[in-house]
Amino acid sequence: MASKNTIDQVFDVITAANLAENPASAEWVRLEDVRAAVPNLGRRDVDQALVKLFEDKRLHVGPEEHRARLTTSQREAALWLGGGYIHYVMLTARPGSGR
Repeated sequence: MASKNTIDQVFDVITAANLAENPASAEWVRLEDVRAAVPNLGRRDVDQALVKLFEDKRLHVGPEEHRARLTTSQREAALWLGGGYIHYVMLTARPGSGR
């Protein structure tokens, strides 16, 4: 299982991406971008961190509905979870929102 430090690093990347896009609301973040932001972490560690964050209800996950639009790197970054591939994650609550 991914260490707490790994989970925190992945969560921080997703949080920063959310805040950069729109500080007022949660935004979807591509897994491709999450993986690129933590090049020091292996795929397995990032996958385990994402699963843990999802299980802890800290993330929403979603697939790309129009799979034909996916690039090769977006397909490669996908995570198999719950019987399907996910390509996006989003915070379940805004930092500091109390939710």
